[in-house]
Amino acid sequence: MKDSDKQYSYSFSTAANLPSAETVLTVGADIYHPRAHYDVAFTKTAAGPSSGTFTFHQSCSGHGEEFQLRAGETHTIADVPVDSDCAVDELDDGNPDAASVFQVVSNGELVTPLEGDTDSVVFTAQPVSDPKDLARSGDRWSLTAKNTFPGLKVQKLIDGTPLGQLTGDAFGTTLLRHDATSMRVTYTVTNTGEFPLKDFTVTDPSLAGLDVTRGGVVTRIGDDGAVPDSICPTTELVSGEEFTCTFNVSIPASADETWRYPAEGDAAVTVTAAANAGGATQTVAAKDAQGALKPSASISMLLPETGEQTLVLFLLLGLALFGWGAWRVSRRDERAEGGELVEM
Repeated sequence: MKDSDKQYSYSFSTAANLPSAETVLTVGADIYHPRAHYDVAFTKTAAGPSSGTFTFHQSCSGHGEEFQLRAGETHTIADVPVDSDCAVDELDDGNPDAASVFQVVSNGELVTPLEGDTDSVVFTAQPVSDPKDLARSGDRWSLTAKNTFPGLKVQKLIDGTPLGQLTGDAFGTTLLRHDATSMRVTYTVTNTGEFPLKDFTVTDPSLAGLDVTRGGVVTRIGDDGAVPDSICPTTELVSGEEFTCTFNVSIPASADETWRYPAEGDAAVTVTAAANAGGATQTVAAKDAQGALKPSASISMLLPETGEQTLVLFLLLGLALFGWGAWRVSRRDERAEGGELVEM
């Protein structure tokens, strides 16, 4: 309807000679106020680790729908009735390992946020105040909702030569020297989310039964693989902060023995922490693995324990190839000189 179609007053007249003692004319009016509908722009943002794809269901308009967005994208919810509660439920926040805080962070002047549960946002669309304003969409009917995630990352490193760098494949194994009596292990723990982390636990079952040393203190790791604070002291981390702990693991093998770490299973360390996200405490976890191999003295020369040893190995290989090629050339020359002429 256009503004020119609206008529706010009507005029009528009656005959001057009509009697006033009885009703001779009835005036009736039927006023119809159609309910206004607006298109609301719903924008998704996120902070912290996530897959980047979020799934929603809206029950705002007469035709509820399911839709997906990535962070920074916008979906238009069409035909939202004025002054009615509109709910957008989040079905999947893109992170199976942690629960996010989902909330409205900004809205247009004609959108009123309401209180919803932890997995939904609720709002109402307000009408225009000027009857001549016929707009049904725009920045005034917009809403931005944000997911904020906790996050945790751990990296396990063992000093030595990473075999993956030499083979072009990520084996997750470090080559140790054949005469090594211990291996140096480092855990780096990082808060990759948006909430503070505390109450850390560090568990590495691959160390079970081994003696580890830090600061002169020797500790034997139990069967459950729990790494005590004396070996890996932890601290509270705010967003973006990290801590590291480094210790030595005694190798229960002589220089003449090959030792594989771990003997079986994987070499994964698991770190957990408590995050207070939006007033609710939850546990987040992270895992990383790195194994090691100490060759025996008899086969250590075949493996590049150091850069110098690798250079010597390539030089010897080059000399062997050169000698073999020179021998082939000399044999060919001898056959050419000793050949016979054949009459045709």
